[in-house]
Amino acid sequence: MFNFDIDGIVQDCTPEFSLAAPAAAGLSALLGFLAEDPDVADVRWAAYMLATVRRECANKWVPLEEFGKEKGMLTAYPSPSPLLTALLLPIPTMAEATCS
Repeated sequence: MFNFDIDGIVQDCTPEFSLAAPAAAGLSALLGFLAEDPDVADVRWAAYMLATVRRECANKWVPLEEFGKEKGMLTAYPSPSPLLTALLLPIPTMAEATCS
């Protein structure tokens, strides 16, 4: 749990991020939830969560439908590179590893 000045943060962020009144209220609510959450033990976690929310909600700070959903957009993800595929392979245990 954190003890920070929620109103001061919202006041500072409003002009910096051009927040409309609903966005400022949403940011305030999220900060309040973070301040009271006993499972958020590191302020860096809270910062990461807020940065993710800002990105995912297009700086609106309120729940919204996914962009492009109404257009029936389908996103194809590229195939992973061979290096990434190799990095994601399971690592053998010591019992499975052999020395030759």
